[in-house]
Amino acid sequence: MVHSTSEGIRDIIIVVFAAALIASYYFSGPTNRSDVAMHLSRVRIIIDNLPTVPRWNPYWYFGIPFLKIYPGLFHYSLAGLSLLLSRIFPSLPKYEVIFLTVKVYTPLIFAVGAASIYFLAREIGLPSSGSIFSSILLITSYNIYSYWAVGSYPNISSLLISPLPLALYIRSLRLRNLKYAVLAGLTYGIVILTYISNALYLVIFFIIISILMTIRTPELLFIVGREDQPPKYTLTLLKSALIMAVSAISSAAWWLIPFYVSVTTSRSIISTRAHTLIKSTIIRPSPYEQLMWISGIRGFSSKTPGICHFALVLLSLFFLLKLWRTPQADGVYMTIAALSLCFLPCLGYRMTFLPMKRAALFFSLFGSLAGGFSVSVLLRIYDLILKKQVKNRGHGLYRFILLARVLSCILTSIFMPLVLFVKPFEASPIPPRDENLEREIRIGERIGVDGGYGLNLVSNVWQSGGGSVESMYVLNEFAYIFWYYIMYSQENACLPYFSRNYNVRYIKGVMFDGLRKTDIQGLYEVSGFNSSIVEVLSKDSWLVLHIGPVDRYIQLFISVALSGGSEPILVNGGRYLEDFSDEELSRFDLIYISDMGLRDEDRYFTLITSYLRSGGTVLFDISSIPPMFSEKIKDMFPVKRISEEKSSLQLVPSPFLEKVGVFKIKGTNETVVAHAEELNVNAEALVWDEYGKPVIVRLKKFNGWIFWSGINIPYLVMLNNDCDEARLLVNLLHLFTFQTERTASTESISHGNLTVLST
Repeated sequence: MVHSTSEGIRDIIIVVFAAALIASYYFSGPTNRSDVAMHLSRVRIIIDNLPTVPRWNPYWYFGIPFLKIYPGLFHYSLAGLSLLLSRIFPSLPKYEVIFLTVKVYTPLIFAVGAASIYFLAREIGLPSSGSIFSSILLITSYNIYSYWAVGSYPNISSLLISPLPLALYIRSLRLRNLKYAVLAGLTYGIVILTYISNALYLVIFFIIISILMTIRTPELLFIVGREDQPPKYTLTLLKSALIMAVSAISSAAWWLIPFYVSVTTSRSIISTRAHTLIKSTIIRPSPYEQLMWISGIRGFSSKTPGICHFALVLLSLFFLLKLWRTPQADGVYMTIAALSLCFLPCLGYRMTFLPMKRAALFFSLFGSLAGGFSVSVLLRIYDLILKKQVKNRGHGLYRFILLARVLSCILTSIFMPLVLFVKPFEASPIPPRDENLEREIRIGERIGVDGGYGLNLVSNVWQSGGGSVESMYVLNEFAYIFWYYIMYSQENACLPYFSRNYNVRYIKGVMFDGLRKTDIQGLYEVSGFNSSIVEVLSKDSWLVLHIGPVDRYIQLFISVALSGGSEPILVNGGRYLEDFSDEELSRFDLIYISDMGLRDEDRYFTLITSYLRSGGTVLFDISSIPPMFSEKIKDMFPVKRISEEKSSLQLVPSPFLEKVGVFKIKGTNETVVAHAEELNVNAEALVWDEYGKPVIVRLKKFNGWIFWSGINIPYLVMLNNDCDEARLLVNLLHLFTFQTERTASTESISHGNLTVLST
């Protein structure tokens, strides 16, 4: 045992030193690739907020939860290392400390990866030589370097840590010791908190290991009794798996629970028009092409560890025919599973929670075990041949020299392709803080950007989006809509309204009507910028609260934006009016209700009644009245019965609507509108369709007004992309709101009182 421990320490020193040396050679600092700025800007945000742990990121996508994109352990670890280095080198500015942190962290994490795969190799029974070669194969896998170079730091960090929980899980089953199951769960929790997709991938390999160990050792589940006795169930495997799961969830709960709540409650509905830009496509490469890339025959890419690595995997399949029962072959079985996952895209199959392109990384991970298995078998065979040929003990040195030559040949075949064809990745210095930009843009004002995160690496400026278009599409529907209409379509008609409601004062890199140049090159200011609800609204602001589904809110927002104005200020109030108090509702000039979702009829009725008594205006833009509502709710509506049918939108307005201008909205043969079959007492029709049936009706109630519309004008405006129709909509809303002398509460609304667009 003393010999094996000293041998293990010696081997670990070798692989750790080799990994650190190779990683330092290829990476002398962060590169200038796409994801580097994203991760390092998150690190900078953490450092700036220390000792407070940020839970909210106001800089990206009009503000998002800080831990929504990544669990954050990598970023907190890097921030901690930065803090340590800043104490060691106090004279270094922050941007140089972050650069140095990446330079130090890179060899450290590769060394951890080399040690962790060594532990896993020893746990499945590989000898010292095979375990060392497994480490060398892993740290020379090209696709791992490729991902690290583009800045996929959390992904590769978690991948390099992931052999540890597998090794500890195997040890817990092999020794029947549950303390290793606890440790396996803790290390698996680290993988979860570093990069959750890799943690999900690992579940597949935990299952494979469990099956293989149960086949070889049925006692992990039950002990077979004599013929006259039933089996005795031990359930050791299930106990270990359960304890590991509990340990993992406990260690990762501080992120898992908020993340789960965020995902289950988030809404991502994109407008019909903007949605057409991003189409879901499944690329189906041919199996032959996929094999050529994975094998490395097509050259180095993010899909291959290297051609020598692949050759050793193929060799392990040959040895598997003879040694398929040995635990040492477990790495080969897991390699086969990882390779199978790589070919799923060829079948047109994908899993939203498992990015298939990352399967190649797990092929590299477990392929290193298969390669170590091949090397250990080759050395064993070669050693047996030498023993037969050299029987004299005096020729032991001769045997050692021959073995060393074989090892040198294998090592050369592994390293030479990497050394000959892959140059060190060029480091890119982190720019110093952009003080001119921070002087120009005040806190709370946002800058519209086409994408990327480099801005937040050098400043505290809040921005409209971040990353790629796909990132905006997935993470924040409002950021995506802003990008589509302002950055992509450059619709200057939307600029005043988008600028006002999103609080975007500047646009970077795009110039069109409505913008003016600033002293900073490439930065343009919105002419006549007027701050929105992010700070403090003036008392004369026109406030509209929308209650209903988020897609209806987005339709209303876009259609109003097309008018070219900067008001009203729209607030997304969610689906339920009951979430608000009387005082909060009194601050709005108009309540726009697009869906009759009720949780408490009495409270709903009380809130509406109180709001109307104070002189408020309510607009119901709905196509039906649910029959289960009580009579007191039904009596609030200007209409009693509603029906739907197709319409050509030949609308006839009443004289009351002369102030709004020409009442004309384009439709299609398939346009469906709701019209009133019967009006409530004292209700007044304002617009009729071509059949003479009311489609807009109003009713005086207490000191306020209730309007009903069956046309869904915002949807038609957005569909037609018509500025005249948009102005008609705004004029209608303005007329409905201010036909009385009543205005909203004169109390100013500060940031934080309401769920607003910018936050």
